[in-house]
Amino acid sequence: MSRDALAKALYHSLFSWLVTRLSRSLHPPGDLDLYNHVGVLDIFGFEDFLDENYFEQLCINYANERLQKNFNTHVFEEELKLYKAENVPEDLLRRIAVDSPNNKRTCDLLKKMTEILNECSNRNPMPDLRECFISGKLDESFGYSSDEGKSAAPFELSSFREFFVINHYAGRVEYRYEDMLARNNDELKLSLRRAAQASKSRFVSQLLGDRGRDSSLSASKKRQKKKKQPQQRGKKNSSIISSFSNSLKKLFAKLSNAQLHYVRCLKPNSLKRAGLFQTSKVLEQMKCAGLFDAVKIRKNGFPFRVPIAKFLRNYGSVVAVSTDEQEEKHGNKATTALKTGGENEGGSSRQKHDWEEEEEEKEKHIS
Repeated sequence: MSRDALAKALYHSLFSWLVTRLSRSLHPPGDLDLYNHVGVLDIFGFEDFLDENYFEQLCINYANERLQKNFNTHVFEEELKLYKAENVPEDLLRRIAVDSPNNKRTCDLLKKMTEILNECSNRNPMPDLRECFISGKLDESFGYSSDEGKSAAPFELSSFREFFVINHYAGRVEYRYEDMLARNNDELKLSLRRAAQASKSRFVSQLLGDRGRDSSLSASKKRQKKKKQPQQRGKKNSSIISSFSNSLKKLFAKLSNAQLHYVRCLKPNSLKRAGLFQTSKVLEQMKCAGLFDAVKIRKNGFPFRVPIAKFLRNYGSVVAVSTDEQEEKHGNKATTALKTGGENEGGSSRQKHDWEEEEEEKEKHIS
């Protein structure tokens, strides 16, 4: 366990060093306000190995589940919110809306599961994880016995003591209990950290140097704090799953403030062979990812977004301005913009046809 903890600490420090080095090379020091932030998120591939899914696969699939929820919110919920803000009639909203996939309960399950893993991995001796799941009432809250019914149950405790089951958006995955708590334990003994700092390799000693000083300072503060406060059993300052959850939280905070564009990658076959296309495998991936529903809501709605000011410049002369009575009745933002000459650029859900795109391209070439 000590060997594994040292290997994890070195790998983490090396990865952080590499990211920092690449960032400095791609983004020279200077005025940060001069740069626009463009991020590319290459998400984890969903993992499901035959009888070989452990703690690492749980973390990876947890990230995938959260990212899929973010996709559902951005594509389906935010789309309808935009149309409502634009005062799209209710009958049209009903035609646009689709039965979008919902994995909220699975995300809630995984969040609760991470809390249990974080608490149990700090006990000495480590308890039976299956018993922790039972005492945490995961089966009652998220299993077949819950009020949601069998079809919506994201968790299966299973009668076999070797594994439990999570029904992800991408399919059913069996996870083994084996060493899951031990793999989550990220504790690195001070003696091992000092041994790494005393390495003959200057690079290795520097990797854990800053972390070692920070840890020593924090450790002394913790010891002083423990003298004043009684120790609380089951509390832990660090574990892999807690660090992973915090990283996800920071990631989604950035995503919530960004303009998102999605590129979906599909595996042509499950055998990793060239020239082989399994139609059923590709179709299953597209359905699970909600791609058909995403295309449907865009097709039923307004796929092209044109700012009102630009719309007025091109087509304002052929649009009749409605009366104040009609404006009050329909709440038409475009009418208000026509009267004000397009000074307010609010509203953008005006549908544009292909022939209009062609006309704009011709105007660009002529100018």
